[in-house]
Amino acid sequence: MVKKVLLPTLFFVAMLLSALAYADWEVYVHNMTTENLNFIDTYSIWMVGDNGVVLEFEPMFGELYSISLPTSEDLYGVSIYADTIVGTNGTIYDCFHSQFLDSPTTENLYSVCDEPWFIVGANGTILYDADAPSPHWQPYEPSPTTKDLYSVHGSYLCNYTCAVGADGTILECEGGVWSLYPSSPTSEDLYGVYVDHTGIAWACGAHGTILRYDGSSWNVVPDVPTSNDLHSIWGGDELVCVGAQGTILHSSDDGLSWVLDDCPVTVDLNGVAFTGQYGWIVGDEGTILSSWFHSSIQPESVGRLKALYSSEGNSGGDSLKSYNK
Repeated sequence: MVKKVLLPTLFFVAMLLSALAYADWEVYVHNMTTENLNFIDTYSIWMVGDNGVVLEFEPMFGELYSISLPTSEDLYGVSIYADTIVGTNGTIYDCFHSQFLDSPTTENLYSVCDEPWFIVGANGTILYDADAPSPHWQPYEPSPTTKDLYSVHGSYLCNYTCAVGADGTILECEGGVWSLYPSSPTSEDLYGVYVDHTGIAWACGAHGTILRYDGSSWNVVPDVPTSNDLHSIWGGDELVCVGAQGTILHSSDDGLSWVLDDCPVTVDLNGVAFTGQYGWIVGDEGTILSSWFHSSIQPESVGRLKALYSSEGNSGGDSLKSYNK
């Protein structure tokens, strides 16, 4: 009788703790900025935002730093693995050499990825780096769209890269060639995309839209428990999606269904990323949320993070940092 009662009880407790783990986001208190933070890089925990704001959290020291860049442009994307920050009016910053590059465009740039190296932006702008890992960005022409592109992500392991944007636009890249996905399942603006190393992908956007790519076609995920705009999506074993008015969703079944998590803030949340067991979310008014309970980033990404710190120090930014006490 004891065994019959104990085993179900333990199972219930384990399930309860698992559920709680994905709702325990806490505000990371800091005095670095009150500007909107727009994106966070997984590999380095660099955060970028409006008015040239760049922050870096160093896990080895457990501290947040401000990195001063000589710009007032709004910054929307960062990939330290690609040594690149992007922003408004064609802004491209080379993190490794600590310098702004001569940009081939004046369009707003919204996202950068490193598998392979692409930047996307307004009016269908796509840039590629033919000389990676030495940044030398060039226009990809002709672009398959004139729609604004808000996010790009891919994986070498599955040879698939995807960009999403206005009016449900989905672009796919295989073998370095971009094409327009022929029949998007939505006309809603899409703001974030994540491609898993297995070739499965997810996108999120306006009015609670979440799409899932099964390796052959994109489809709308039904019954998403919010109508708020969703701005960013990230994951691995678990998926997390964030958006307007403090919206945080997570999925434990490969993105087929989603659960609404508790959130300690009501500001718009704009970016989410993971490093090992640490989860990070950034948002408006300098908001940073952290969680110590997630473990959903792929092992190869954690290895890259360690390699960056051991081989590149702090990505060329030591002399520019101020310390958060």
